[in-house]
Amino acid sequence: MKLQARFNLSIFLVIFAAFVVTQVIQFQRISSLLGSQERDSLAHEESSFAEAMADLRLATESSLVGHMADGEMDKFQRNLEGLREVKSLRELSLASNKGRITFSTDPQRLRQELPAELLNRLTTNIERVERKVGDLLEVYQPLKSRAACYECHKDFRNTAVGGVLIYRFNRSALIEAQSHWTDFTRTISGNLLLMSCVSLVLILAISGSLVWWLVQRQIITPLRATGNVIHRVADRDLRTKVAQVSSDEVGEIGDSINKMVDDLRGHLVTIAEDSRKLSHSSEQLSQISTEVLRNSSFTSQQANMVAAASEQVSRNVGVMAMSTEEMQASIQEISNNTNQAATIASQAETLAH
Repeated sequence: MKLQARFNLSIFLVIFAAFVVTQVIQFQRISSLLGSQERDSLAHEESSFAEAMADLRLATESSLVGHMADGEMDKFQRNLEGLREVKSLRELSLASNKGRITFSTDPQRLRQELPAELLNRLTTNIERVERKVGDLLEVYQPLKSRAACYECHKDFRNTAVGGVLIYRFNRSALIEAQSHWTDFTRTISGNLLLMSCVSLVLILAISGSLVWWLVQRQIITPLRATGNVIHRVADRDLRTKVAQVSSDEVGEIGDSINKMVDDLRGHLVTIAEDSRKLSHSSEQLSQISTEVLRNSSFTSQQANMVAAASEQVSRNVGVMAMSTEEMQASIQEISNNTNQAATIASQAETLAH
C-alpha cells in the first residue's frame, strides 16, 4: 500500500471514528430526551386519565349510593343503563357482599363472581382496590353497610361491607397513546440513524476529497518530484535539483537532498582532480622506473665486468702466490747452501791454522 493510500485511510478512519463517537453521543442524548419526553407525556396522560376516571367514579358513586340508600333500585338501574354510553367506562357493576354481581351495565356479567383472589379482601374491608388487567383499569370500591340498608337486608347487620361497586375503565386510548409514542420514538430513531448514515457518507466524501487534494498537493507531488530527482542522481545526473515548494518537512527533505547532491558533486570534482594528479604522478613514476631499470642494467653490466676483472686478479694473485712460494723455497735453499758454505769455510779456516 502506497503512502497516499495509507495516509488517506488513516484520515478516513480518524474522521469515521470521530463522527461515529459524535453521532453515538448525539443519538444517546436525543434518545434520552425522547424517552424522558415519552415518560413525562405518558405520565401526564396516565395522571389525566386517573383524574378523569376518579371524577367519573365519584360522580356516579354519589348518585348510585344515594339511590341505594333510598331504596330506589329502579333509578339505580336506569342510571346504569345511562352509563353505557360513556366510552371510557367499559363496565359498572354492583356485587353483593357475597361476591356475586347483581346489577351491571354489561348483561353478560350478571351473576358472575368477584375475582377469587380479591373476594375475601373486598367483602371484609372497605378499602378500595385498583388493578390493571390488559387494557382495563379495574376499581373495586366496597360500600359500607348503612342503617338504611338493614330494612331490606337483615343480614347486613353483621357485615362491614354491604356491597361492592365495580368500575372497569377502558385504557385503550392510553395504550394507543403509548403505542403512538413508541412508534414515534422508533421512527425518530430510525430517521436519526438514516440521517447519521447519510451525513457520514457525505462527510467522508467531502472530507476524503479535501484530504486527497491536500495530500496530493502538499505531500505526494513534492515527494514524487523528490523521488524523480533521486532517480536522476542515481543515473549520475548531478546537475538536477529539487524545486523548493514549501518550508515544511517535505521542503526540508528537498533542501537536504539538494545539499547532498551539491556536496557529492564537489567531492566527485575533487576526486577527479586528485585522479588527474595521481595519473600524472604515475606517469612520472613510470618514467623514473624506466630510468632506474635502465641504470640497473648498466650497473649490472659494470658489476659483471668488475666480477670478471676480480676473477682475473684473483687468478694473477694465485700465480704470484705460487711464484712467491717458489722464490721462498729457492731462497731457503740458497740460505741453506750459504750456511753450508760458511760451515765448510769455517772448517777450512780451522784446518788452515
